[in-house]
Amino acid sequence: MPIKHGWETNALEDNQAPLAVEGRSFTLQLRPHGIHTVRIIMEG
Repeated sequence: MPIKHGWETNALEDNQAPLAVEGRSFTLQLRPHGIHTVRIIMEG
């Protein structure tokens, strides 16, 4: 199922930055020793 939208979120799950979405994948820059939370909205 393709991804419609994606965001990197903070600890309170507020949208912080949009993710680069292409079809069924997204790109996210990760930092070492970090905790990362994302929100993904699927098409359909």
